[in-house]
Amino acid sequence: ADRVGLGSGLDIGYIEGFSAGERDATRSFRWLTGAGRVVLPLPEPIEPGAAVELRLTSGREGLTPLTVQVGDGPAWQLPVAGGEWRVYRIPVPLELAGRQQIEVRLRAPTFVPALEHPGSTDSRALSLMVSEVAVR
Repeated sequence: ADRVGLGSGLDIGYIEGFSAGERDATRSFRWLTGAGRVVLPLPEPIEPGAAVELRLTSGREGLTPLTVQVGDGPAWQLPVAGGEWRVYRIPVPLELAGRQQIEVRLRAPTFVPALEHPGSTDSRALSLMVSEVAVR
């Protein structure tokens, strides 16, 4: 697969560090629980110039800092906005060209909804909502 939809049930075996699948009004997703990874076997070798695309949103107002690392490449810092789904692109390091598997590591600070939102009973430590990881 060149993409995995998180929360679809077809993501088991490709991911770790995520909550159980959920669904909002538009798509399925999983919460990143602080640190996680996605490992994708690819049907074709990675082309030079490829990028990892992450469909994300934050469960908090403002920006949540996300650290993304593709393979052994540099760590990228992304400010992820809350309120709507957006696609964030990270270049695939050139040394991964030709490979047929990619690992994407994600890390973001967590929050506990029950401590921030009056009336919430959700005591999980959550960070970002992740809907899709793709290589294009």
